[in-house]
Amino acid sequence: MAARVVQIPKGSGRWYVSVNHRGDRKVRKAENQKEAEKIAREINETIRAEKAGVLREDFSLKVAKDRVTFEDFSKTWLEGHVETNLKWNSRRYYADMLKRIPASIGRRSLDEIGREDLRKLTSKLLADGLSRSTVAGLLRTVSAIYNASVEDGVYSGANPALRPARLLRVAEEPGEVDCLDRKEAEHLLSMAKEHFGEHYPVIFAALRTAARQGELIALRWEDIDSHGGFLTIKQTAANGEVSSPKNGKTRKIPMTPQLVALLKEHRRRASEAALAAGKSVSPWVFPSPTGGLMDPSKLRREFAAALTKAGLRAVTFHSLRHTCLTMMAEAGVAMPVLQKIAGHSSITVTARYYLHVQAENHRGAVEVLDSPKIISRSGKSASKPRMRSGKRGENGLSGVMQVAEISG
Repeated sequence: MAARVVQIPKGSGRWYVSVNHRGDRKVRKAENQKEAEKIAREINETIRAEKAGVLREDFSLKVAKDRVTFEDFSKTWLEGHVETNLKWNSRRYYADMLKRIPASIGRRSLDEIGREDLRKLTSKLLADGLSRSTVAGLLRTVSAIYNASVEDGVYSGANPALRPARLLRVAEEPGEVDCLDRKEAEHLLSMAKEHFGEHYPVIFAALRTAARQGELIALRWEDIDSHGGFLTIKQTAANGEVSSPKNGKTRKIPMTPQLVALLKEHRRRASEAALAAGKSVSPWVFPSPTGGLMDPSKLRREFAAALTKAGLRAVTFHSLRHTCLTMMAEAGVAMPVLQKIAGHSSITVTARYYLHVQAENHRGAVEVLDSPKIISRSGKSASKPRMRSGKRGENGLSGVMQVAEISG
């Protein structure tokens, strides 16, 4: 390895020389870029000359007080890696998380922050009323920043936020979901159909597919297979940008007969309106009035108005996704199937939010063991289990979405 010049944070005018040599990572502050480049050249010449002993003694003395603060490096991380490689939603998320870091932590150098400091911060944030999931996200953000600081050679210690779930013990509790029950969902659809016709189709689709808001906004007619009964999530929309879906993976979601019929009627009306206006049909399934991407803020306002009209409590549009998945979980749909429909990165995420929903179903499954239909007086099985045959459709999902069918 060698010495290199870094500016922390980017655009600040503060220049450092980062060295990683034989497992030793050091950072030295310079007056300006020119001086930093000069120091880096000298150190690299020393390394090439294999004068490692001189380097270590001299460099350690000079950099003892030149330490990078968490606040400075987090800005570099945001302006570099996050802005360059992540989507708008992720950029906003990380920026919001870092705003919650108090100055007592942010102004300290990276090597002054320990695990006990983060444990105390966790307790304080929870006491202040932040949800466990929000605090968990903040700890994961801190962990990512420390990983980046190690990769960039500005920090050589252990990551104090490693395995953030252990700091918070998130896994001990089920995930937090706020959703409607079946009757509330039925009533919402009825009110939306009667009073909010423009947005009724997208609300209906959310309750039938468990797709995210951005995924529905970015859904195109070419992604709909009415004959096969599937729609494909290929992209998502956020802040006017269309990009790959969360986790970067496309997925197919089976459509219920009601949804297929609704989309066919929705397409027919869109074609008639376009013909009357002398325009082509918008490529988006749920477009704005001008044919472009739907405005998510307008959708949220209309959705809130529909909830008020229906006399229901305030929930987010994202709650429709939870509502759909919860209804399927209550009906006994297997976790691996729910994972595929939801597009979760791992089955652990799915289980955390929906496994507890099936608790009563599991109780019923155990109670059948006492049934005389299962166990005879002699202790032998009364009858052999019947095996079902037949295809379940693509990805084994065909028919699964039927449990989400509710009147609308």
